[in-house]
Amino acid sequence: MNKDFPKDKLYEEIIKTYKSTKSVLKTANKLNTYPIKVRRVLITEGLWESKTSGIIVSMHSQGISVKEIANQLFLSEKNIQSYLPYSRGCYNAKRRTRNGERSKEYRERMKRAYANQVLNRINRGEEITYLKDKKLPINDDK
Repeated sequence: MNKDFPKDKLYEEIIKTYKSTKSVLKTANKLNTYPIKVRRVLITEGLWESKTSGIIVSMHSQGISVKEIANQLFLSEKNIQSYLPYSRGCYNAKRRTRNGERSKEYRERMKRAYANQVLNRINRGEEITYLKDKKLPINDDK
């Protein structure tokens, strides 16, 4: 995957390059990225569609889950996801998705667990130092 572009820049470059090449594979090769990423960007922008993508997007828009679509079409869930458009702008949404809420709860649990581990080590009298890069506690004894 091409790390030279920030994500937004790559997204725009995919659209621009596809308009000149008219090929998902040529666009991916030219930008040194994955064809699936190119395809998803183009599907999201309404610039590319296949029979398979049309069926999958239609089923998904009817409220059928990715897992159910995969079972009905005898494809993997990852394959189904590769034909669905990206959800843009969801990061600043007022209401989070169920998965977004679960991720937030998970991050909060991990922060609490980390804080509890550090407090427990301090209460036991262990000396804690921090790595410069990662700011994770390390034990000097080991």
